[in-house]
Amino acid sequence: MKSTIAVILFLFSIATISAQDVIFSQFYSTPHFTNSAFTGLFENKYRVGTNVKSQWYNIQKPGFNTVSVFGDMRFSAFKNDYFSAGFTLLNDNTGAGNLSYSYGQLSFSYFKNLHSSRYSRKTHYLLIGTQLGYGNRYFGKNIFSFGIQFDKNKQIYDPNIPDGEKLINGKSYLDINLGLAYYFTHKEGSFYAGINISHINRPNISLLENGNYKLTPRFSGILGGDFNLDKGFALLPALFFNLQGSHNHFLLGSHLRYEYYERDNNAFRIGGWVRLTDSIDGFEVSGIVISSVIELNSLNIGLSYDFSTSSISKIEYYNNSFELSVIYKWGKIPISQVISCPRF
Repeated sequence: MKSTIAVILFLFSIATISAQDVIFSQFYSTPHFTNSAFTGLFENKYRVGTNVKSQWYNIQKPGFNTVSVFGDMRFSAFKNDYFSAGFTLLNDNTGAGNLSYSYGQLSFSYFKNLHSSRYSRKTHYLLIGTQLGYGNRYFGKNIFSFGIQFDKNKQIYDPNIPDGEKLINGKSYLDINLGLAYYFTHKEGSFYAGINISHINRPNISLLENGNYKLTPRFSGILGGDFNLDKGFALLPALFFNLQGSHNHFLLGSHLRYEYYERDNNAFRIGGWVRLTDSIDGFEVSGIVISSVIELNSLNIGLSYDFSTSSISKIEYYNNSFELSVIYKWGKIPISQVISCPRF
């Protein structure tokens, strides 16, 4: 029975990792995965960050575990325009079948100034970005046993007998993404919107010998803002969605931010998000995300917990997920190059 469940989960893992990209609930802490145009969109000179995600650990141990690391920086270009460059590294491991996914990419973006004023926080920018990536999908098929490997004469399992499967251990490919975004800021807050297309070149990711399975392009969109309220409080609502083939994923919610020490930019956020996805039963509310962020000057630490409400939660209780993010920004910028950025 356990082996049957393992095979089912393995097949489910292959279908999932082949058809869908990794999506973080803390999209506001993964700028390069949210939109390639967001590379360099912060008010310091340098930025580094990491995100850790663990999910489905009660269904198939050790669960699905994802770790990403990114960094970027911004340079002055022409007048009030800017150019940014960065990198991202990601590793994703599934519990069943030793299926893993490693990915690295270089990100570039250009900030075109539409309007800005040194005497106010009013700023309008159009951003365009692109990413060049290299991915590898690995499958450790040697951990599986197949019926054809049973030696009928010796009445034992013999791993030296060919399994007869046309599976390969890994597949590497090149990847291209493109993003576009717009934002404006003013003394009462900010507004931003963006779209991104991933896998424009539709790379072949098949794990079958001579297979040809094209990675479906993913269309992402984000819409949000930062609205100052009173006495240090602000509201940060956002909508983030991903459309990839027949898979649709929406996150809608908001953070409430309280800045308790304005001089050093120390603040605390707490918020909630509703996740909507496609399922066997149709479009449904598949999860509720509770999140918080601590801002300590140049250091942001984010925690979130996903409570699954989807049909798969009927398989086993407590199949929720946890995310941790850490972002650090540093480096002074000359006053002439300081720009106002939206707060995510």
